[in-house]
Amino acid sequence: MRQFICILSAFALLIGCVKIDPTTNTGQESEAVIAFDCPIVDKKAKSVAEYKIYPDNLNFRVWGYYTEIETNTLSNSQTMYMNGAEFGKDGDTWGSVGKDYYWPNNGYLNFVAYAPASLQIPLTIQQPTIDQRTLQLGKYVVPDAADEDLLVSEVEYACTKPVVEGAGAPLLFHHVLSSVAFKANSAIYGDREDDDPERIDTDLRITRIEILNVRSRGTFSINLQNNSTSWIVPALPTLQKDFVGYDSDGGTGVELTDELQFCHDKQIDPEDEETLSLTNLILLPQQILDDVTLQVTYDMTHTNLKDDGGNQVWIKDQVKTVQVNQCGVTKWLRGHRYIYHISLSLDKIQCTVDDIDWNETELITDFEDLSVGDVVGL
Repeated sequence: MRQFICILSAFALLIGCVKIDPTTNTGQESEAVIAFDCPIVDKKAKSVAEYKIYPDNLNFRVWGYYTEIETNTLSNSQTMYMNGAEFGKDGDTWGSVGKDYYWPNNGYLNFVAYAPASLQIPLTIQQPTIDQRTLQLGKYVVPDAADEDLLVSEVEYACTKPVVEGAGAPLLFHHVLSSVAFKANSAIYGDREDDDPERIDTDLRITRIEILNVRSRGTFSINLQNNSTSWIVPALPTLQKDFVGYDSDGGTGVELTDELQFCHDKQIDPEDEETLSLTNLILLPQQILDDVTLQVTYDMTHTNLKDDGGNQVWIKDQVKTVQVNQCGVTKWLRGHRYIYHISLSLDKIQCTVDDIDWNETELITDFEDLSVGDVVGL
């Protein structure tokens, strides 16, 4: 009998030392479904498209790692629990779109995510390994319209079941692409009523703004050990694209004055000043090489340029170009908005640029955290 009791005691001790695996029923709290709270609803951190789809229709993908020990880094002993699981808005939190995931009875979970879950061009995901705890979002390609945002969360370490029932674990997202917008004015200043009425005035109107030879594919990495992030953008000619920042689409275009005005997208309500001011291209962070060019197409007329019936005649499809890196900024950084101020005259185009932190809306001059070069496999 004593021997039987000893065997039971040894077995109980052994069971108490077994590692708890959150992927099994014995390692989960059956009613504690994992959800997320995502504070990405502030308008100051949004692109134009996001005003309509965020936060109600935002889906994102999550990687979750289990550990028995509370830590603010990921060790090699941690187990992947979520592998790009999709989550979507469910009431006040975001819940799993597929199968449910549960908080472990013991231990902790670390999370990292990107949004939106359904990108126009799917990513190639390189999973973290035992030797390299880095999640890579590889071969990201900017879509032709350059209207798709990409957000990546900070790593949330040592998460446990929230104290408040039904609450979500925190996920804080940041923009990791660059925003480029345009304002324009004429350096000619025509049709001034207080000037000599006999003076010949020249007027311009912009019909198209393009940025040519932009690098459009790269790999984003987030190190799960220390939360550091980086973009690697190849400089190969095969990765170049041209992007249209404004197109009148056969209309009269933006008639320029001496006052700066936004060259807005034709689908945006020009009466909505707040939305108008955020119109932009969403491009890849990169070193702006010499071949990246700002090209402006415009129509021109002047006081005496009229047809036989006295109607004003416009000379169409005039073109001026300038190197983008000559406008005052030589790098586009992740999470920054660049507003290009274009001043157009008959002989040349000039431009300056405002560099604004997209996440904080503060003017900054930090040009760090950018890696440019060739990457194997891109």
